[in-house]
Amino acid sequence: MNKYNKLIYKTGRLFIPVLLLLFSAIPFLAAAFYTLPGIDDFSNAIIFEELIGQKGYWGAVFQEANNIYFTWQGTYSGNLILYSLNVLYNWGIVGIRVFSVFNLLLFLGSLLLLIRMIMVYIVRVKTWFPVSVVYGVICFCFFGLRIHSDFFYFHTAACMYTIPISFGALSIGFAVKEIVGNEKSIFNKVCCIIFGLLGCGGSLQIPAAICFVYLLLLVWSFFYRKDFFKEALILFLVILAGALLNALAPGNFVRQERMVLMRGGGFHVFRSLKYAIYMTITEIYYLLKDTYFLFIFWISFLCFYNRIPKYKINPFNGPVGVLVTVIVGAVITNFPLAMGHGSTYMENRNYSTLDLFLVLGLFFFLYALVNYLNCKVKIEIGKKEILVFIMCISIGFISCQDRMEFFSTPSFLCLEQLEEKRIQQSAEEWVNVFEYLEKSDEKEIALPYPTYNQNILLTMNLTDNPEDWVNRDLAEYYKKTAIFYSDTAEALEK
Repeated sequence: MNKYNKLIYKTGRLFIPVLLLLFSAIPFLAAAFYTLPGIDDFSNAIIFEELIGQKGYWGAVFQEANNIYFTWQGTYSGNLILYSLNVLYNWGIVGIRVFSVFNLLLFLGSLLLLIRMIMVYIVRVKTWFPVSVVYGVICFCFFGLRIHSDFFYFHTAACMYTIPISFGALSIGFAVKEIVGNEKSIFNKVCCIIFGLLGCGGSLQIPAAICFVYLLLLVWSFFYRKDFFKEALILFLVILAGALLNALAPGNFVRQERMVLMRGGGFHVFRSLKYAIYMTITEIYYLLKDTYFLFIFWISFLCFYNRIPKYKINPFNGPVGVLVTVIVGAVITNFPLAMGHGSTYMENRNYSTLDLFLVLGLFFFLYALVNYLNCKVKIEIGKKEILVFIMCISIGFISCQDRMEFFSTPSFLCLEQLEEKRIQQSAEEWVNVFEYLEKSDEKEIALPYPTYNQNILLTMNLTDNPEDWVNRDLAEYYKKTAIFYSDTAEALEK
């Protein structure tokens, strides 16, 4: 192969992961440049401004983080990130947008590092092309399941969920390198601990998932790498301590009592376990039935069939064992949420957290299934058969999938709304509202209903009732007596 052909070959290989990212994460990254502040951002800015006058900047940060820890929830790192940056207060809408872009890039970067560590040290594939393809496929799956609005366009949720998840992914990646990769390093250990503790300071779904993965690494080291068991145990205990610091926060108990007051209050372990199992099963059902995950799963299965290194099978790392482990891990991830809500209720950000765990877990199941069929059943599939199978599966899925049209998947929807300028126009309209509220001398302001609509970015749920809490908080921020929607309000001048 001459240099010209090699260049074409390498460019073609690079095109695959780039194409996968283009139709998964890139549209949402572009939309992040138009992120808008939510009502929580305005509320936090009001509280922060009052506290600064009394305590000074850092005194206000620690007092409000401490207040949340003791009265609402234990998200210690999320609280510190949220209040120390206080993005809207310090940098306005531009700061919200810069943070949103950074948040998404950090998420994508940490996910890449985690997948790289998994592929190199667990799957034993060290070249960048298969790593980048697997990364692209996982991004394609995750961003194609639903619009993760809270994860990427809700600043407060990003501090409590997405940023800690990114830290958790970094921690687990370095732990895989240290324990599975047999690479003892102070740097790895420090990264495991720092990023792990920061990750465990997020919403309770996240420390539950991180602790579960560290427990798996501990069990693995006990059976297969006893010389690393002590290190694995120390890391697990440190991470567990961080998770308990979060879970045992007084605020969690105060909040839980409020949320389940109508259900009799208290902690109901078996009822919560039932809820957690239900949440897991229904999300897997949605993932397989109402999205294109199964289609991507089988295409990946065929593409990776003859290209993944084999490993020795035992009762735990076979496809059944891996699948059971994934389901148990998902249930554990959901359990704190079910316990706190006293129901099966989930916000968009809770679904996103569960989706990420399931997507990563089910690709481990794919790896185990391919290995089992290669080693135990010894099924051989040639290149021609693989192409025929892929064509048949593609035609079958695209023709039979009626619940979500292929070009209505979240990534295509985001691309379409960017192309039609709906996201840009909606963002511009809201910025115009904020500027009008800032400049207006009127104390009672009637706003026209929004003209532009889109369903990618989060916007505030203002109503025609000036006593609604969203309306009241926005009015307080702009020092107005009332803000509300009205059919008779005139359009705002740009």
